[in-house]
Amino acid sequence: MGDLMRKVFWTLGRRRYAGYDEFVRAVSEYQAQISPDDNGWVPDAVLAPGPITVTYTAMWKDVDDTLEVPLGEVGRSLSMGRALFELNNATVEFFADADHCFFEGLVPMSTGGYQLRTGS
Repeated sequence: MGDLMRKVFWTLGRRRYAGYDEFVRAVSEYQAQISPDDNGWVPDAVLAPGPITVTYTAMWKDVDDTLEVPLGEVGRSLSMGRALFELNNATVEFFADADHCFFEGLVPMSTGGYQLRTGS
């Protein structure tokens, strides 16, 4: 299994979204600005048949440097849009003090789950 959402462009830590539809519109507009002809944003595409766990270790933080975020619901497939929506909202405080934290995809881990890949 390869990386997930490699060509989905987004900045984490900016703001929490109350509604899913508003978030999808914002990400869609961002894709159109950053890479209108070469992005992988398909909000309704199914990423997993059920929940996944995403982890991240921030080497730039002194405390609380590891993040573990469960995404999705048992018995329900997880879409790309829902995964990024939940990840965004769960990590606002964690990434709030970062200069920039660009989402660069999810990398499968040998122990199960996914590692969040970011860039700046």
